[in-house]
Amino acid sequence: MGPGTLCKWDLKPGQDTLRASTEESSATVALDVRAGRIHYVEQNERLGLSSGRGHMKIRDAATGQKSIQGKKLLVSAYVPPE
Repeated sequence: MGPGTLCKWDLKPGQDTLRASTEESSATVALDVRAGRIHYVEQNERLGLSSGRGHMKIRDAATGQKSIQGKKLLVSAYVPPE
């Protein structure tokens, strides 16, 4: 992902783990997916020695809605496992 972008996934209810990695680090966040709810996870990157260091944080609905305004939706080829 790049600056000013977002991804959307339709996940099945239950526990899930989202991961993001760079050459220097990886970040994970555990998510309790609830039916009928929209969950927001913010991904940021900080400077590292040779590449960025990823960081992920679950956001509440109000913060999540505000943070996605004006961002571009990326198309994802991710399909949740059966």
